Amino acid sequence: MLLPCNVPLFHRHNFRDMMRVPLVRFAGIFSVVCLLSGVLVIAIALFPAALTAPVVSLHYNIHFGVDAVGAWWRLFVPTALGVVLTLGNFWYAARVWQREHVIAYAFLVATVLINIFVLLHIVCIVLLNLSYG
Repeated sequence: MLLPCNVPLFHRHNFRDMMRVPLVRFAGIFSVVCLLSGVLVIAIALFPAALTAPVVSLHYNIHFGVDAVGAWWRLFVPTALGVVLTLGNFWYAARVWQREHVIAYAFLVATVLINIFVLLHIVCIVLLNLSYG
């Protein structure tokens, strides 16, 4: 269904009102810190060695061991996915903020959980590459 021409997709004042709540600010700051720390973990622990290696380990399976390898730049795909999901969740939370605070809070909690899992995934991939590298 198409939106009528007079309905904007995003209200700036909704985002400003939403960001005044301390829980929302915590979710935003925590998400940024998780994503930046994931990039820093990759950059500090693996980046010099990953550039010289032909492939890096991207996934580990308990049955088969390392089952996915690829180029060094694919290490940043989970972080990029985390950024996209974080921006999408904040956009949708700001969009529904005036009507339903509960749905907006649910999206913000989901954002925090997604970023925790992305950071855990990155740490596990770094440890995998350090142990098998």
